[in-house]
Amino acid sequence: MNSKAVVTFKKGLTLCILLCCLHPCVWSQKTGDIKSPISLVIHYVGKDSSFATASLGLQTGFAGATEAVAYIDKIPQTLASKGYPVASVDSLWQQGDSFHIQLYTGQKYNWIQLLTYNIDKQALDAAGFAQKNYNNKPLNISQLQSLQQRLLNYYEKQGYPFASVYLDSIVISEDKMSALLKADK
Repeated sequence: MNSKAVVTFKKGLTLCILLCCLHPCVWSQKTGDIKSPISLVIHYVGKDSSFATASLGLQTGFAGATEAVAYIDKIPQTLASKGYPVASVDSLWQQGDSFHIQLYTGQKYNWIQLLTYNIDKQALDAAGFAQKNYNNKPLNISQLQSLQQRLLNYYEKQGYPFASVYLDSIVISEDKMSALLKADK
């Protein structure tokens, strides 16, 4: 065999080995890129079959795994805005084309009322405070935090960079809550 034939044979053999080694990787990448529908099965922790799951309005069908996992990550925040401030996803596992989660919702809380104390009317107006948003409505932690931040921003612009806005005199009776929203400049 001449040297040219040996070099050609070695190149061919190397190419063949590389193709054999890479073929499974290329194949698995192709199948991994294809999106297949994923369903979400929710197992409620501490709730019996009479629990009205439809009232939570949770999505259970997704185009792919990425969308499903992103949604699952946001479930506690979504439920907190609906009056479930201690909601948590306790575990997650996959079975076939379904994700399963154990979801703890905790108690749902509703505002009886949120009263303001020692907060300037101009500050309340600038922050967009409306009493009706906090009377007999589900407790929405993110809404309350947003209000607090807007009040702090107002006070900072008025020359009070160390102001504080907080809840005081919180009363919880069963699933109802009332509180005072206070500010210290």
